[in-house]
Amino acid sequence: MNTTHHNLTTMLATSLAAAALAACGGGGSSGTTPDPSALIAVAPCATGYKSITIDNSSVAGAQMSIVVANATLEFSTLTGYTQPSLQICMGQPAQALSQAGFYTLSETYELQATPLNMLSAGIQNLNRTLTVQFALTGLPAAELAGLQNGSSTVALINKIRVFMPDASGVWQPMSQSSFTLAMTTPTTATSKVVVSPDYSGKFVVAYKP
Repeated sequence: MNTTHHNLTTMLATSLAAAALAACGGGGSSGTTPDPSALIAVAPCATGYKSITIDNSSVAGAQMSIVVANATLEFSTLTGYTQPSLQICMGQPAQALSQAGFYTLSETYELQATPLNMLSAGIQNLNRTLTVQFALTGLPAAELAGLQNGSSTVALINKIRVFMPDASGVWQPMSQSSFTLAMTTPTTATSKVVVSPDYSGKFVVAYKP
């Protein structure tokens, strides 16, 4: 056998085996571990939506807000904890929410909080409040009349909520932290509801009889 050819064949086999071993994480060296704090690319906010991005460089305890039409999202960055890295978008989707049996009282809005690294969760890790102002003109006539004469105030407060569809499309109410109902002139005055959203998605103020 040609000695030179034999040596070249042996070297090639050895090189291929070493490459295969390295690809499997062998050969005495560990594979590369992804950095969980590294920022990842995400899609930009939808056209016309407003956005705020926060990350580890954001000032702790900073107050921020996004205002879209009659909805205001206010939140503050964390103090004493690792700051989540999030892209927060809010706007009005092209398709409004509607569901049989519900009377919508506000515009439809959409909130999207997208983690920018593997360490961050959603918006529930922030101190946040969402305030939605709305008129009561969308109520049934009987409820409006009862509100004006004071006979149905409590019943209405218990049935007006900020609703967000779940994964199955069923409207679920958010827990309310405060509620201001315009009782004297409901067709012109502005009512207000304040909630703390936990998830991304579309939402609307509605009355459910």
